[in-house]
Amino acid sequence: MQPGHGVAVENLDADATEGNGGRTAKNLLQQFLEDRQDGSLLQQSIEGLQQLRGTLALIELKGAALLLDEMISLAMDIPVHDGEERNEPLSSLCDALFLLERYLDQARQQGRERPELLLPMINQMRQHRPGVPALPDSHFYPLPVAGLPAGFRKGA
Repeated sequence: MQPGHGVAVENLDADATEGNGGRTAKNLLQQFLEDRQDGSLLQQSIEGLQQLRGTLALIELKGAALLLDEMISLAMDIPVHDGEERNEPLSSLCDALFLLERYLDQARQQGRERPELLLPMINQMRQHRPGVPALPDSHFYPLPVAGLPAGFRKGA
């Protein structure tokens, strides 16, 4: 996390998933789980997630922003009126929001981000979308290819 971002993270912690008339994105998702006919609940939740994603990208919380990217992609793939078989992805979205709240609190307290802590949940989101591979454990810490011996470089 960049210097000076602690205040922004502190403010986000309290307001992270709020919006949509004072209801949280998590509450909207839970309501949609109960009333699959009301697509506006899911749409309002997606809009709240998109707004939060933009804020997190602005203050350079890359891991949290990536988690929200995955949550938004998954939420947009969930059709209205789809019955019980899509409840697992919705439950995963609620779990991810719960984790995100705790993660933002931890980032505020520590004054830095630890994106690797979010990787299991990010991959859980990706698992619900066919054809989307899991991210490697090293995703947030890429190895500079230029520093590798020639025998280890891709294509060598």
